[in-house]
Amino acid sequence: MYHACKQVESFDPTGVATPIFSYPWTLNAMTSSPPPDPDERVQSLIILRKGEDRYLVHTGDEAIRRLQYATATLGENYISSVPTFEIESIPPRSGVHIEEVDRFEDGTILWQISEVDWDDGNEYRGTEKRTETRGTSVDWTEVDREKTKVDEQPPQRMDDES
Repeated sequence: MYHACKQVESFDPTGVATPIFSYPWTLNAMTSSPPPDPDERVQSLIILRKGEDRYLVHTGDEAIRRLQYATATLGENYISSVPTFEIESIPPRSGVHIEEVDRFEDGTILWQISEVDWDDGNEYRGTEKRTETRGTSVDWTEVDREKTKVDEQPPQRMDDES
């Protein structure tokens, strides 16, 4: 491994440079680290309930430029309609209101994150599923963002085949 030494000098009014200290560094330290793994990075997105509201919370350190997610309710023999939404400009450690809790809703509610574009140019494309996270202490700030519906699949009935 190649080591270099940078010498830091003080200013002397007589024009003589006096070394103060020197420190080593490697060429590897001067290169950028590999980009974060999108599959790991998308783990920074969680669904939290606060009172009667649900939030998509971004716990990561890099701002999100654009995100797409879908939501559905799975019942005993049905899947609700599946709308897909897009949200833009989500700051680090912030949460966006995504829905109010429906006290008459039954079944399991799922969210699926399908696309994330971070400000640093990295992106995620996949099917990362989420359920509501409970009992988690997360430091976040609510931000007001518009969610735009970009698609909706109709509800489906799953008939009993027995």
